[in-house]
Amino acid sequence: MVQEGPFEYGRDGPKVIVTGVDGSETSLRAASYAWGLARRSGRGCCWCMSPR
Repeated sequence: MVQEGPFEYGRDGPKVIVTGVDGSETSLRAASYAWGLARRSGRGCCWCMSPR
């Protein structure tokens, strides 16, 4: 049986946030949001760029 450690608030999410960017305004807003979220939570952020 696996024994889990104590729960730490804000440390149970993903380690890297991935955002797809295709140059549209919506994708740039999503990338901006992801960057801020990664910065505030101390996570890494990665963009996947694709031509339209």
